[in-house]
Amino acid sequence: MTMTTTAPERTGIPHISVIIPARRFTPELADCLRSLQAQRLAAEHYEVLLAGDLPDENPAGLTETAGLRLRVLRGADMAGCGRALTAAVQAAAGRIVLFLPPDAVADPACLLLHVRAHDSVPDEQFGVFGRVDAVCGPQDTVWCHMLARWNAVQRGGPFETGRLYGAQGVSAVNFSLPRRTLLAALPLSGDSAGAAAGALAAHLESLPAGVVYLDGCRIRRRQNGGARDFVQGAAGDDVRPFLRQEHFSTADRAYWAKPPARLLRAVEEMTAVLEGLERQICPLPSFAHMLSQQAVSCHAEGLAALRTRDVLALLENARTGLDAFVLNVGGACGTGRNVSADWFSAMYLLRRLHEVMHLSACGALAESGDSAAAPAMQTAQQGRILLACNYFWPMVGGTEVVVEELGEQFVAAGYAVDVACRHMDTRPALTHKGMRIIPLHCWKGFRDDMGPDAPAYRTLVMQGGYDAVIALAHPDSWVCCLLRGLPSKGRPRIIMMPSMNADNLRTWRQQNEMDSIHDVLRAADRHVSVSERGVDAEVLDGLGLTHTFIPHAVDTRRADINMRQRLGLDEDVPLAVCVGNFWPVKNQLELLRTMTAAQGSWQLVLAGGPAPWPSLREYFMQCCAAAERDPRVRMTGTLSREEAAALIYEADVLLLPSLGESAGPLVVLQAMAMGTPWIATPQCNSVQDEAGGLIVPLDSFPAAMQALLRGPHKARLLAALGRE
Repeated sequence: MTMTTTAPERTGIPHISVIIPARRFTPELADCLRSLQAQRLAAEHYEVLLAGDLPDENPAGLTETAGLRLRVLRGADMAGCGRALTAAVQAAAGRIVLFLPPDAVADPACLLLHVRAHDSVPDEQFGVFGRVDAVCGPQDTVWCHMLARWNAVQRGGPFETGRLYGAQGVSAVNFSLPRRTLLAALPLSGDSAGAAAGALAAHLESLPAGVVYLDGCRIRRRQNGGARDFVQGAAGDDVRPFLRQEHFSTADRAYWAKPPARLLRAVEEMTAVLEGLERQICPLPSFAHMLSQQAVSCHAEGLAALRTRDVLALLENARTGLDAFVLNVGGACGTGRNVSADWFSAMYLLRRLHEVMHLSACGALAESGDSAAAPAMQTAQQGRILLACNYFWPMVGGTEVVVEELGEQFVAAGYAVDVACRHMDTRPALTHKGMRIIPLHCWKGFRDDMGPDAPAYRTLVMQGGYDAVIALAHPDSWVCCLLRGLPSKGRPRIIMMPSMNADNLRTWRQQNEMDSIHDVLRAADRHVSVSERGVDAEVLDGLGLTHTFIPHAVDTRRADINMRQRLGLDEDVPLAVCVGNFWPVKNQLELLRTMTAAQGSWQLVLAGGPAPWPSLREYFMQCCAAAERDPRVRMTGTLSREEAAALIYEADVLLLPSLGESAGPLVVLQAMAMGTPWIATPQCNSVQDEAGGLIVPLDSFPAAMQALLRGPHKARLLAALGRE
């Protein structure tokens, strides 16, 4: 990955970051950049980011964008649109993010209107959706005209300017959001802009605010493509698919991943008919009045659940409608406006059939898992193991990393490994690195009913054929609590690695729950502690339970990315990082207040996503608001474990402001392994047993950091001690 800046650096934080996903440099992209040069918004108030698997060399024409603050983010890890958009949002410096397609030409007032709309209610989270006018390309076909009006089709009618709408009609085109809202939604998934927009829309639907439409905030797009391009999705890829992977059953995926040959022949024949109509229809139909809500929603619901006979019947009905359309198109005032609904219905059905086949093929591939790991899952030469935890991939945190690395090691040793964890709507597959994922609707702990799948979890433990169950979770969570009371005979060996921090211990003592904690822990045959003198060892010793200390280890793999370049950071300014998801016990908000009140030339990056509980989302937003007030601070949202490791490797110092940790914590060991000095609070559990850093109160963090920066020999000594 490389980054190119084609304009002189300017000081200050831009109001808005314009993100353009791009796979190649085209004349249309050059037109787009020229339109951004001509904006009425002052040049220092916006930046432009191109992101995608772009060629290594920039074309000479890109230098024509003089005066534009432009960055090019490229790399093999951004081959999909969702990944490119995620990386660009993480790198964006503006407090507002605007998505534009690479073939857009923005009106001069476009950016100014987006900024003014958000500034009118600065504390509210809402999207701004501008007008999209499409013009036909040089082919000038009926399908180009259809594409030119596709956004209106998706909405089922035009928006009224200034009104607040839901997120159903969101497209990743001329659409802006506060960056803090986007950070909470990362990572965005999907190979196309439409799929990424669908993931974003699903997130926005949970927000209290919606989307404001501005008719005067306009862009123009050139649409190209014939009938086959349209129905197969090769054109207009900003269209949001109506289905997501979780809407498919296993049987649906198996059927649509390889549908019968006669069904495929029928789809091909219908596509050929539509291509033929492209040459016959003259004059072109008017689309202004042809679109009824019935036609727009036709065939969308339940399509994945249909099988050969039903789908062939739908195609036959559509073919009948097309025949009627051909007969009647010459009438109706020569425009076909009264008969075009049948024509559109056939086109729409084919488009949706291709989406179902594409998504099913992707889902079936994901469910099959890594082919190299599959034999280990099936043969189980050494036995079967169930790893049980609250959250797992794609959630990224210390516990999730430990479970993933432990599972990888067992798979490599020949074990069959399953992971029982909470269900997540954003999980794209049920296998990961050779491990089968068993999602359960379970939650909370011994104070609650623990969810409808609580009996299924106990049955899985008893009847799943496992040699051992390893539970890595808080002892008051469903993962451990539901292991109480199981028969002592006929069950697998139960090993608990209880996660406990000072805040947990304080709560249990205040609520007189230590007897319940003891009861849960006694359900295990063996206990593992990850600290010698930390909270877990203290609790197990206090309850008289024997435990084996197994120190954490870390994998030093990191992404082959220059994270300073990726995030647009200054190479010459010292970098401090804080890595961890945003729980109040992690204390990032107080770190921000302490660091932003201190003087000095440094950069601070906070990496991590919001806690999975909706009630804790506000804490993440408070941290975002605090970060936006200081140009030295950047929040990235969720990073992959390899990206987080690369960030720690490049940092001058790692900061841990925590009020309580369950183990080391893990990021301290990552810093030690990579030779990065760290600064932690005394409450960080067992950091007193580690090396390579300083332990000071939070209000002393700025002074401690400055001491390390001013004394590089001290930092080098700490780094050496940490690695040793």
